[in-house]
Amino acid sequence: MSYSINPNLEKARGNALKELLIEKRKLTVVARRYGVHRTTIYRWYIKWKEINSLELKNYNRPSRKVNEAGKLKYARWTIKTLSSAPKHHPKRIDDNTIRRILELRSQYSRCSEIIWYELIKEGYKISLTSVKRTLERHHQLNKWSKWKRYHKTTERPLANTPGDLVEIDTVHYVDKITGKRRYIITVIDLYTRMSYAECHDKLLPVYATKTILHAEMKFGFKFKTVQSDNGPEFSRTFTISLERRGITHRHTRIHHPNDNAHIERFNRTLTNECIGHHMHRNETTNTINQTLFQYLDFYNNHRLHLGLQCKTPSQMLQR
Repeated sequence: MSYSINPNLEKARGNALKELLIEKRKLTVVARRYGVHRTTIYRWYIKWKEINSLELKNYNRPSRKVNEAGKLKYARWTIKTLSSAPKHHPKRIDDNTIRRILELRSQYSRCSEIIWYELIKEGYKISLTSVKRTLERHHQLNKWSKWKRYHKTTERPLANTPGDLVEIDTVHYVDKITGKRRYIITVIDLYTRMSYAECHDKLLPVYATKTILHAEMKFGFKFKTVQSDNGPEFSRTFTISLERRGITHRHTRIHHPNDNAHIERFNRTLTNECIGHHMHRNETTNTINQTLFQYLDFYNNHRLHLGLQCKTPSQMLQR
């Protein structure tokens, strides 16, 4: 940052030199008039000569000097304010270390942590953040994936009526022994808290779309906006499928699961009260769905909710 942010200071320096060079006033008079030392006026004069070095010489005819009137007529009188920041930091990384960081990056094509560990093994004293800053300064970091799709963000609607905002998420149901997975896609309406869930063998956008349509038929009202995280099952295919049916799809912010707080809390309730934390070996997709549908009937019609003032979701739907 410069030592002064006054926008008129650059023009004032030029006016001082005009009085000194054109009006031929004494240096002491000009310095007293502008409230600076005589040496400051002289420094301005040196900068003015550097700025107008081309105008003060006749390059077409070197033997013929530019007269004084020509110098002052075409001279530039604005002397810009330079930054007062130091040009070098006393603890900056030396050139050999920077060169070695770039060599390791080019040789291994690995991340900053690996490069930093290699430097420590070689005896360099440097921090991980310094390695990251050096790579970023030399444009060696890939911050954004070129395959990542842009999701157009829409304003989060208020849940004033049933179907205004519906949240969807996926619970990964895993058998700890065999490692086999089932995927339970869950849906909740924020106004009524009506909930729905289906179990599938694969994690695909078509299954997420089917779950939304089945939930819409089960609840009995039209969905307007569906909100999901950035999982692969909620990709562009899922968005296009919903748009064809007049449903808007919006994504939550990355690394902000609290944007989908209602469905996350329902997933926890579903895990604690219905399916458990791990899948049993003898469970199939059909048996899991039967268990889910039985629990959803209890959840929507009989289970009291503190968030609904001890009412059930079906009672909220009848309001």
